[in-house]
Amino acid sequence: AANPYLVGDALSLADLAVMKMLAAEAGFAIPASPGTASSVATQSPQAYDGIVALYSLDADASQRAAKVLRTIYQGLDVRVNADVVCTPALKNLAQRADIFVFAWKTSKHAAFYCIKGASWPGQSLVMAQGAGTTSMVDAAVRSLAHTPSRA
Repeated sequence: AANPYLVGDALSLADLAVMKMLAAEAGFAIPASPGTASSVATQSPQAYDGIVALYSLDADASQRAAKVLRTIYQGLDVRVNADVVCTPALKNLAQRADIFVFAWKTSKHAAFYCIKGASWPGQSLVMAQGAGTTSMVDAAVRSLAHTPSRA
């Protein structure tokens, strides 16, 4: 079966969304070419009803990741947190999220133990491979592919 996240043979929709966002921030435009950016521009966001939490002490990276995920998934509720200790807000987010992406390379131990303690059985707690936007987006996209929508 074809992978719905791949465009052509190499780039995923998430990769292209990140590239477009970063290019726009830098004042560049990504030219459309057959089978890549032009086909992505015409694709509708996928519908997903649920909550994805992103934890990282790099607030800019997590905000960018949230923006990309909202672009790819229509209706997705993406929330970010960067608390360094166990706060009521962090606990609440861990209890409510369907998927919790944890950027462990930019984190505090107290936050991890808080999230782990507040999470529920069967909840998807995903460790991002790296510390940046792309790692968080990739972890969320991979988990969303295996987590049913609430709707």
